[in-house]
Amino acid sequence: MFCCLGYEWLSGGCKTSHSAWVIHSLHDHFHPGTDFCGIPWIVIIIVFLGISTLAIFLWKTNLCVSFLKTVLKSRNVHDRSTDVQRRAWRSNSRSQEGIKISMEDLYTSWRYMEAKVPAEVHKVMMKVNSHYKINGQRKTAKEDLRKLRMKECEQAEKERQLSEAEENGKSVMKEIDTDMKLFHAAERLRRQAEDYYRRKITPSARKPHANWCTYSLVLPGNEKKYYSHA
Repeated sequence: MFCCLGYEWLSGGCKTSHSAWVIHSLHDHFHPGTDFCGIPWIVIIIVFLGISTLAIFLWKTNLCVSFLKTVLKSRNVHDRSTDVQRRAWRSNSRSQEGIKISMEDLYTSWRYMEAKVPAEVHKVMMKVNSHYKINGQRKTAKEDLRKLRMKECEQAEKERQLSEAEENGKSVMKEIDTDMKLFHAAERLRRQAEDYYRRKITPSARKPHANWCTYSLVLPGNEKKYYSHA
């Protein structure tokens, strides 16, 4: 708009002498152009394009940085998930190995028992058959096993009774030991009393007193009496 007004003003829009003088005073190679406050439009356009280019560059850089951050975050998340999956796989593989080892041990023990039981049964049957042949009797293995169990029960009962008898014997021995200790203590007291009374009694009356003490002495648990001759 300013360009048009300037052009009209310069081309004779105002028929004045001053304008005519301005027009005639211009050089022949001068081409009237547009400007903005004294600044050429080409400079303004270049500056605008530079600012636009810089803004676009900064915008693209920001987009690239944000994209790289997103990619790095996704990679970190993926790496973490991968680590979790690897740990889970390792723990699962270890548990599977443990289960496999336990199953192998169980299978080995089962095979061992499977091989051992028939051998034991065959050994028992051989013993039973030899016993049948010696005694001339035919009995079933079930009856022999039942008798064997009964014998084991009787043996266990005898052992239990024997252990009870041993315990009772130990308790009786403890009681006897206690009684003997009491008896020896009473014997010592009796001797001390005799010595004491002998020292107190006169020599003329000591012998009848000793005979009286001997007549009155009876041992506990024994019916025999001890007499001293005058």
